[in-house]
Amino acid sequence: AVATPGGIIRAKQLGLAQSGLADAIVSPLIHELASIFDQSHRGVVFTMFRHPVERFVSTYNYHDYATWEENRGHNLRGDISLEDYARLHLDGSSNWM
Repeated sequence: AVATPGGIIRAKQLGLAQSGLADAIVSPLIHELASIFDQSHRGVVFTMFRHPVERFVSTYNYHDYATWEENRGHNLRGDISLEDYARLHLDGSSNWM
């Protein structure tokens, strides 16, 4: 899997880009993934974004049923309003972009 640095190293060693076997390669490590390509086998980048408000509300609602995840599964709608949740989480400190 090219979702890890080790996977990207392996893909490069195996010549994944040069093999022509993959029509698309998906990875969150875009800068590291660039190393598997060369001048003759260039990559093309495309992205898909979810609307940030839709994503945020979905995360808030997810807390209600994700009991299998640590720090999740809290009934937030009973404990905190969406507006208060937004105030606590939208300060910009967790935006890695």
